[in-house]
Amino acid sequence: MRAPSFMQLARIDERRFITACRHGLVHVTWGRITLRFSREEFKRLGGLVERAADALPPDSVHDGALRVTYRLDEDCELRVGPLALLLPPAEFQAFIQAVREAVHRLDQILAYDPVQDRVTTLPSTLPTATAYAAAVYDQVRNKIYLFGGWNPAAAEPYLDQIVAFDVASETATILSARLPSRRAKAAAVGIPGEGTAYIIGGLHEQGFPLGDVLRFDAATGTLTTTEDVRLAYPRYAEAAVYVPDQATAYLFGGTSYYGLGDVVKLHFAYPPSESAQSVRVNVPGEQVHQALLRVDQMLRGAIVDYSLSNDGGQTWASVQPGMKHVFASAGSDLRWRAVLSGNGETTPIVNTLILTYNGIEQSFLFLPAILKAH
Repeated sequence: MRAPSFMQLARIDERRFITACRHGLVHVTWGRITLRFSREEFKRLGGLVERAADALPPDSVHDGALRVTYRLDEDCELRVGPLALLLPPAEFQAFIQAVREAVHRLDQILAYDPVQDRVTTLPSTLPTATAYAAAVYDQVRNKIYLFGGWNPAAAEPYLDQIVAFDVASETATILSARLPSRRAKAAAVGIPGEGTAYIIGGLHEQGFPLGDVLRFDAATGTLTTTEDVRLAYPRYAEAAVYVPDQATAYLFGGTSYYGLGDVVKLHFAYPPSESAQSVRVNVPGEQVHQALLRVDQMLRGAIVDYSLSNDGGQTWASVQPGMKHVFASAGSDLRWRAVLSGNGETTPIVNTLILTYNGIEQSFLFLPAILKAH
């Protein structure tokens, strides 16, 4: 089983269209003639077509073996080495629009605004054209991650790359981490607030379905294979949804060596308790009499216990967020501690911790308990 051999980039009608194939070529079919280009050659052709369209006819532009000749009342010519495609002026205008559309679709990024119900094309592009990638959103870093995919115009059509798209700057970059095998049509779920994603299954480059589950840690940019979980039936093109309150992902259908109609439940267990503790917060020698702790957190049915110490952690005082704490005596080493506790089915998430003392405000951000799938 394989992804489609051709991806349509532009189409005028059944006789005039532009496609990309898994062998890394772009095919321009116009009537009975099909011209084939590498991806880079086709982008160069797009540049020549734009130059010809902006010029006053007659004009001829070329780049290596590619030449475009634009005439007003005669046939226009696209020449690739010894081969030539002759087009009447009106037909040439249709050709220009098709090439523009095809070049744009190779690596474009679209943004959908649900409020205005509008789709816009961003000026930035993907590092490489990608179809059938798995995607998740990381709300902590405000980034979208794409895993794997398929690019018929690449030398290796199936991809093992991880692309990070920064929503704020609207830029995309390829990370150094790679998937253990090239794949397309995988499913992925992101764990809200934790910077963790799971990539599930997919279609291997050799045409068979995969059953592994990969874990991506956005904080470290690392990818690992979960050793204790695999799909009983390998699959690709399945739908996946994560339910935070249940720490559970549901998979719906997909394709294995045959079509699947099942529902698969992947349950994630959390450690029952994890703690985070700071080093000294205040300036050395500075006396601290009182402090106020504020947090932005999601308890999700769990508990977070907070403590403060002004003697370097020798003694701790339990505190409530939002309530000022007065220490029994002054101290010169202020620290905070948070203990996150759950029942294994869920975990609290602390997004931001702000500590104010002596009129000075310190802000901290730390990650919650790490997931372990089973």
